[in-house]
Amino acid sequence: MEVTTTSLDDILTGWVMLTLHDGDTVNIPGAPTIFVTGQVSSPGRFVWEEGMTVEQAIALPGGYTNRGSDRGIVRRRVDGELTTIDVTEADVVEPNDTVRIRPRQL
Repeated sequence: MEVTTTSLDDILTGWVMLTLHDGDTVNIPGAPTIFVTGQVSSPGRFVWEEGMTVEQAIALPGGYTNRGSDRGIVRRRVDGELTTIDVTEADVVEPNDTVRIRPRQL
């Protein structure tokens, strides 16, 4: 069995010429994701993009609910260890991060 690994960009630009044969299997890995939870309109899993900020991540599920606080944002990251820190909208998120919006204090 022969395994060939390449990027879609290399195929599309013609850098790699790839010929598929009957019986070949093509595996396409899933896109990296983040989770946005808490006081947002539609919490869930979303596709992560390079350089994505917390503000952009919050926009994906439709933004804050009327109870959400832009001062109550927590980022949870698994990077060998689990770390949870308060962040601002300008901070950057990484793949597999969870961004949680806490309710505003009344």
